[in-house]
Amino acid sequence: MVYKMRYTLAKFMGRMAGPVAKLGPGAGTSFPGIVFLKIAGYDALKQLASELKIGSILITGTNGKTTTTTLLIKLFSKELDIRGSYESNTVTAITTGLLQGRGDIGVFEYGIRDKKHGMPDTIQELIGPVGVVYTTISREHAQVAGVKNPFNQYLEAKTLLTDNMNHGVIVTNADDPRTANIGLNKSKDIKVNYYGVDDKKISDIFEDETVECPNCGNPLEYSHKFMNHRGLYKCPDCGLERPQLNVRLKSIEFEDTKWLLNIEGNLFNYTVNKDVSFKLHLKVPPFGFHNVYNTLASITAFATFTPNPDNIEKTAEYVFNNLDMSFIPPGRFEVVNINGKKVGLGQGDNYDYVIMTGCGEEQAMWENIKQKLIK
Repeated sequence: MVYKMRYTLAKFMGRMAGPVAKLGPGAGTSFPGIVFLKIAGYDALKQLASELKIGSILITGTNGKTTTTTLLIKLFSKELDIRGSYESNTVTAITTGLLQGRGDIGVFEYGIRDKKHGMPDTIQELIGPVGVVYTTISREHAQVAGVKNPFNQYLEAKTLLTDNMNHGVIVTNADDPRTANIGLNKSKDIKVNYYGVDDKKISDIFEDETVECPNCGNPLEYSHKFMNHRGLYKCPDCGLERPQLNVRLKSIEFEDTKWLLNIEGNLFNYTVNKDVSFKLHLKVPPFGFHNVYNTLASITAFATFTPNPDNIEKTAEYVFNNLDMSFIPPGRFEVVNINGKKVGLGQGDNYDYVIMTGCGEEQAMWENIKQKLIK
């Protein structure tokens, strides 16, 4: 009885704290969550999260978390009332998202720098997510609070978010060997839906660098790279290779004012408990190739958890065909003029951009971009 009263009081006070706090973009304030957790304690998160009929989806990765979360919220908002938070990566922000609004599904950005600050295994236990979405994992967050953060510990912390997950679906980037390996290691326990690129005219122009196999630590061999360490890879020692794609970018056409994306999917839908298929023809802004990956991540997650799989094509095409640049977080994208052509540059994974294989003029243009970026 005492616990029930404390829990009820905590919810009431947490919700009352919402108007007091200055709600930033994405309702990512922590204050209501702090109030709730202070009164009810962390264990009460289990009960709060269990009030969602479908459950919670957590989005994590080195890059693309905020944009993927934003796009996923746009997709679900066409069909459902949802609870969510983005642009804030803490447990208190997730708690705030669970407290605010109404809805049967939760969509929450969750950044993890290390085990101490992120508590990924604790979050997994308390929230009990039905979905975890991995964008990409790279070597960018080398420091946390001014302290060196070894990459193996960073990768381990990301992995812990799903290590004890025994229900739901993991949505993960198959082109990234690190996120793919997380899915492969969990595929014996739960369903995994993989997304990636299936158009080889997308090619990374950076010099090759050694990428260690996340499974055995030996160098991976790449037959093609799409961007940074994402591509077609295989480990000659342990046999790790890119898994079969459930959602694939079949082709992309670059035009001055829009990009045309053809996407095909065949994946497991958690809500209806069966496989579903779809084909999408999207017209999106020229928003940088890293956002193509964010598009694939959000569509895969949406198709995995929507309770209305018959509407996947209609909903996705409506959202993306009406998309403008306002969804991109400030400061993470810039349009520049290179040789008379407008080119989008994104913050993404260390100088994200893309070239199209073809004539020498195209190659020269993109080499020019590279030099401008490096400078």
